[in-house]
Amino acid sequence: MKKSLFFVIIFIIITSTILSKYITPDTKSDNEKTYNNNIAQEKVNSEDDFLNDFEIFKHEVVENIISNKKTIADLESEKGHLNIGSENEWETKLWELKKRNNYLQKQLEEFKAIGYDEWITFKQRVTLEITDLNSVIKEFTNDNK
Repeated sequence: MKKSLFFVIIFIIITSTILSKYITPDTKSDNEKTYNNNIAQEKVNSEDDFLNDFEIFKHEVVENIISNKKTIADLESEKGHLNIGSENEWETKLWELKKRNNYLQKQLEEFKAIGYDEWITFKQRVTLEITDLNSVIKEFTNDNK
């Protein structure tokens, strides 16, 4: 029993000595450096993706704002030909549409790309506002034809 315990202890000591040659603090530090470099690269890639996504979204929103301005201008020019209730109501609705469209443009111009979370929140909010504004414009156009 003592001999087998002695051999087990000797075996563990020899095995740990051999394995310690393969896993040194330098190797661990190289592994940590590689891991940290990978994380840093992923962060740069995600920031680049975030900035690219922002630029694409900004371009799409600007196109939508321009389209809305054109539609609103067309509605103003067709005022005499369309089915309208009262002129005051018509002017009020057009003013509200212009105001909402200009507000979207202002939000887009003032947004600073601070971080990914802020970007996602901003994108969701603006997308919802654009969808709502487009449906109001479409409804207003269809109601007055």
